[in-house]
Amino acid sequence: FIIQNLSGLVDKNSNILISINTGFEYDKLGLQYNNVALLWPPLEQAYIDADAYIEHYQRIYPQTSEEDLKNRRDNFKKFDFIILKKTEAFIDTEKIKEKTDKEKWLMSAELFNRLKNGLVNGYHLYKENKYIYIFTTTP
Repeated sequence: FIIQNLSGLVDKNSNILISINTGFEYDKLGLQYNNVALLWPPLEQAYIDADAYIEHYQRIYPQTSEEDLKNRRDNFKKFDFIILKKTEAFIDTEKIKEKTDKEKWLMSAELFNRLKNGLVNGYHLYKENKYIYIFTTTP
């Protein structure tokens, strides 16, 4: 499903964010490993927004120099496609009951709903099947 729907849309410069443990033979699309980033749940704005990424980085590494932050912002990769498994807890929200940090997961579920409704950084739902969603910023 993924290969079939991304074939002809990606090239060697495309970047993809994908849920961990999702079968994806990226090399069949001419992609390299460094074109594919794994989403370690929950979904956070820092994965898909440069400003949120820099804020997140500064919280973890408060002593980071302005030069390093500028380099990180300049090198931030916006993903051409986001591929999410429907079994993720932020999608299948019944699973949030099992999480210890429920607030974080509820925020992730809210971000996913905004993403699904086309309200996040120009992304929109491109394709879905029984198992996954594919989002993109391309028309």
